Amino acid sequence: MSQSMFENLSLRAKEHTRNQALSALTQDPLAKEWGTWHYDLIFKKLSWSEELNDIFKVEGKKGQGFEPYLNLVVEEDRERVRNALNFASQEGKDDALMHKVKLKNGSIKTLFLEIKIAYDNVGKPLIVFGVLNDVTDTKHVQSQEVKLLNVIQHSVNEIYLFDAETLKFLYINDGALNNSGYQVSEVKQMTPLDIKPEFTEEQFQALVKPLLDGTQEKVLFETVHLRKDGSLYPVEIHLQLMGHGDNKAFLAIVLDITQRKKAEEKIQQSNKTLKDQNKQLLSFCDLVLKNLKEPLHNLDALTEDLEKASGENIRKSLIPKLRPEITHLQETFEYLIEGLRVSQNLEMEAKENNLEACIERIFEKFESELALYKPKVELDLKNIKFIKCPPKYFCSIIENITSNAFKYHSPERELQIKIGAEYVNSSTLLTITDNGVGMDVEESGDSIFEIKQNIKHPKSKGFGLFLTKTQVDAIGGTIWVESQLEKGTTFFIEFPDQK
Repeated sequence: MSQSMFENLSLRAKEHTRNQALSALTQDPLAKEWGTWHYDLIFKKLSWSEELNDIFKVEGKKGQGFEPYLNLVVEEDRERVRNALNFASQEGKDDALMHKVKLKNGSIKTLFLEIKIAYDNVGKPLIVFGVLNDVTDTKHVQSQEVKLLNVIQHSVNEIYLFDAETLKFLYINDGALNNSGYQVSEVKQMTPLDIKPEFTEEQFQALVKPLLDGTQEKVLFETVHLRKDGSLYPVEIHLQLMGHGDNKAFLAIVLDITQRKKAEEKIQQSNKTLKDQNKQLLSFCDLVLKNLKEPLHNLDALTEDLEKASGENIRKSLIPKLRPEITHLQETFEYLIEGLRVSQNLEMEAKENNLEACIERIFEKFESELALYKPKVELDLKNIKFIKCPPKYFCSIIENITSNAFKYHSPERELQIKIGAEYVNSSTLLTITDNGVGMDVEESGDSIFEIKQNIKHPKSKGFGLFLTKTQVDAIGGTIWVESQLEKGTTFFIEFPDQK
């Protein structure tokens, strides 16, 4: 067989394949409705259908390359269309784009071009097939739809679409993907129940039932969403039912309300703080009335006695009695004011305090007492090195309690002081125990922390435990005491939120 005969047979085979491919493409339903053209990669010729005459208002053309078509494309779109056509023919990949053409009568048409590729039996591109649609009249509408879809896709709010029957997700926008941490491929296998841990399937079905039966157009509710990493965040969900018949889906617009919840919590905390402060102010007024009543009464009585005194000697004997009453009144008032300052300062920052270092500093202050009583001191801190508390109060609380061990020691036995610490849930419990004179806590009860209501002892001014209790209350902690007469006392101080 000659070379020329071989080339002729090969060309016929390619032409047969080309005709088959062209026949298949022209069977496309779109080709019957839209205008079409095809570019033969073997003969390098462009042809278009009669349908395009209605769009281009010219007779059907044939010619070399894509030029007859490109000449109709407006200049600003021409290079873009040329590149798309060349890329499709060289790479053998389908494409689609929108461009404008200018007709001979001067009018401008907007066309939507879909580029398809037909291949030969060995997979080599054979024909570039173009399907066009005149979208001049619908371009504005489509443009608005594209803009809307773009807004939805890139909205910071989370937008979900899921099937009304299977509950499988059909769509999830970028905002939801970014906040949830999931990939699109993962979400397509999921339902709302996978990200709403507060709901069972029965509860969720009950939630959407009013939408399904038409009694409500929208459901608005708050819940929490579960991220891929296991973290939770609060959300507000606007849920609607879309579509008709069997093609129904739920549209959920989800707002991350983390910042709103933080703001609400801050407002609630501020309200609570104001209520606490008002309550403490009222308590302070009661304390002032209760604790200043006696010294004021005594001063009033002494003043009256001075006024009635008939002789200088009697006056001189009464004057020394004024000083203790005035001193007591001044001290009581100062401690009450200090207690008020502590109770009103509710926003002090808690920091880590070195427990052992604080204890060392406290015992340095009691150097003379250590030399005098030679106590046996035992520490059982269980490797607790730090306690979180406002530094202003931390050592003061421990010092006030420890001072009582020296002040109320028993002369009948060697003084022993034990300071212990242990974790209890999220708190740290500090205990300070001595073997001193003790007290009857059943009789005193909580009044032992009130001014002049605590230990009956010549050295007691009745202020230390009051101020300590005020400081412990201010940090949100708890203090209580266990004691027996002549056996000793243990104070318990709970420091909250340590972990």
